[in-house]
Amino acid sequence: MKITKFVVASATALAAGTVGAMAADLPAFEPVEYVQIEDAYGAGFFIIPGTETALKIGGRARIEGRIHDATDIKRDEKEFNARARFNLRIDARTQSELGLIRTYGDFELMTNSQQAVSTNLVHGYIQIGGLLVGKTTTSLDFYTGDLSSNTVDRNRSDTEVWQANYTYALGNGLSITAGIEDNAARARGVDYTAGGDPEFAGNGIPNFTAALRGKYGWGQFGIGAASNTIRSLYGEYDSQMGFAVLGAVTFNMGMIAPGDRVSFQAAYVDGAMGYVNSNEADAAVDAAGKIGTNKGWMVGGGLKHHWTETLSSGFDGTYFNVDHAVDGEDYSRYAMGATLEYRPVQDLLFSVGVGYADTRYDNKVLANGKDSEDELAVNFRVERTF
Repeated sequence: MKITKFVVASATALAAGTVGAMAADLPAFEPVEYVQIEDAYGAGFFIIPGTETALKIGGRARIEGRIHDATDIKRDEKEFNARARFNLRIDARTQSELGLIRTYGDFELMTNSQQAVSTNLVHGYIQIGGLLVGKTTTSLDFYTGDLSSNTVDRNRSDTEVWQANYTYALGNGLSITAGIEDNAARARGVDYTAGGDPEFAGNGIPNFTAALRGKYGWGQFGIGAASNTIRSLYGEYDSQMGFAVLGAVTFNMGMIAPGDRVSFQAAYVDGAMGYVNSNEADAAVDAAGKIGTNKGWMVGGGLKHHWTETLSSGFDGTYFNVDHAVDGEDYSRYAMGATLEYRPVQDLLFSVGVGYADTRYDNKVLANGKDSEDELAVNFRVERTF
């Protein structure tokens, strides 16, 4: 019995020593550092381990088919085009002594049924407190529509430009933004041949912009102005200075249904046609050889209505009138569109949209013997955001 106890004790001691020796030979591991969720900036942000930077990675996939007739809708000259877009979006934010430092990028890859492939940096900027430098939506894009499908172009400011601006919060929901914009995205050139294609003299002085915004429980508003330098391609013509004045207001209509809204907008442009999304030249040379700016005004609006939690629709339109520098080239254009949108689950969209536009010339007859030209577009879209 004593021998048995001795053997058991010896075996136990040997095993303990062996396990201790093995444990001493194992490598030491650092404590595991788990990813920390940061919801101060909204859903989807997390802290990059070892830093104080919150990061969000997301994107969008969009597939659509579009039937577009840009001649006469009574004739069988329709065009079908399928298009796919993929966007990768990265948003990094860090609090600092200078305020919030934000770096944002939105990269897009697009292809269509004509086998055209393009890449684009839709948004790419650094924001330090109220200072923003880079490419993003212009500070004058107060209202960009209520459609979720690609139909026909409406005449309003809706683009991304290279810019540098500063936003200062005035308090009570008000803020003011002032800055400069690269006018490469806005310049429409000079028409030297009365009805020909505009010609460009290259990018010169940037556009100066200023905007006042207000955001409240009832909705929001924005008013702003921009300059636009028109450079002549030929030395005998002096450069011209154009400008644009824009404004819009949106009213929340939650008393009808959650998320409902109605918007109104207006703009006046003189030698700054890019601010109303027009391909018309900023200036033109008349029969007497004098250069003058083209002028125009726009009014428009739209609404969004939610029929149910998953079914909604949108409608918007613009009316644009042009006072051309050349006699007999005045015209007006109205464009409108409507969509029906279905969201069966969060971040998944099915939509169908239809749009119509008509351009009418005051004192001009086209090659087809008419004084107007119209276009019709129907679009089907599937979109997934993540």
